Amino acid sequence: MSAPSANPYAPPQTPPEPIELDFRQAAVEESLRIIESNPGRPFDDLGVSLVVPADFEGPARIRHIGRMTLLRLVMGLVGLALGALLAAVESRLSQDWQVPHWLTITVASVCSLGGIALLFASVFCVRWSVRRHLGERYEAVRRLSNLRSPLCVGVEDARTFTTMKLAPEDFAYVAFDAASRRLILEGLTFRYVILAKDMLSVSQAAGATATGVQVVFRVARVMIGITLQHDSVWNEFKKQTIGRGQDPLLKPIQQTFGLPA
Repeated sequence: MSAPSANPYAPPQTPPEPIELDFRQAAVEESLRIIESNPGRPFDDLGVSLVVPADFEGPARIRHIGRMTLLRLVMGLVGLALGALLAAVESRLSQDWQVPHWLTITVASVCSLGGIALLFASVFCVRWSVRRHLGERYEAVRRLSNLRSPLCVGVEDARTFTTMKLAPEDFAYVAFDAASRRLILEGLTFRYVILAKDMLSVSQAAGATATGVQVVFRVARVMIGITLQHDSVWNEFKKQTIGRGQDPLLKPIQQTFGLPA
């Protein structure tokens, strides 16, 4: 008699390895453990780096910002394409349809300039949205940032920074607290407190379409790596024209941690 075949629906003999739902999961769990073991103490008195949840609506807000950014990109490109198309067929419109030359050029210019304006405005719209959603937390960031004014950044998993994404894992405003040698990131989903003594490395990273600054640090026994990206029309213009290669975030982060720039 042949041996009975194995049941394909039977549970596995060994338990499956736990799935990490978020690259910050281990750091968040360690942070919550530290906070629970020090009840009543303010975060600033704990003397450790932390990654703690900030707003449960953050993921939905990030998706909304990503969709609106994509919409502005598509509309901007459509405007540029339509303006170029009208300019290319201007003579035919004038001869075959008696469309005045000035009207075609005016409409083409409006479409092209409107498309350019949408593309440039996208960065400022993202900053405005993040600041609005942070509310009073932005004011706290502004008060704590004593090296320079806060900057809006995308926060990404350092391991997947080279992957094209519609939106980063988080948006945050960074406080450069050089007096206490720490970075404070008030994000839409998480709050990140990074102390210089827990920082393992700071370096520039090259992504799919832009550069960023990779910060690797410890939350007690857990190591985590994030990449911060700051979109700036002026810095992008300088990189494309005079070839400036250093990411604009690198120097202020190094100065905040007391590292040589």
